[in-house]
Amino acid sequence: RSVVFGAGDTSQLAIRFMPVSTDIQNGDVLVTSGIDGIYPQGIPVARVTKIERDAGYPFARITCLPLGGADRHRHLLVLSVLPKLPARPDE
Repeated sequence: RSVVFGAGDTSQLAIRFMPVSTDIQNGDVLVTSGIDGIYPQGIPVARVTKIERDAGYPFARITCLPLGGADRHRHLLVLSVLPKLPARPDE
């Protein structure tokens, strides 16, 4: 798990502080985890486009292509399905 950061323009994102030994590959799709309780799990966020690993540094440099089209939209609506709750017992 990691956090994706803006890289200064809307065409790139970056993953910071990911160890060089991490199991990530070009073409991997990054999705939301749902941990924050705001966004549901599994929404595609970005695709990994470049990974630079240097044994002299503890972290890889990972560049991603955003999948959400943030540069083309002003608003985003996330619809979350609420879990079915058991029926209330009769009082």
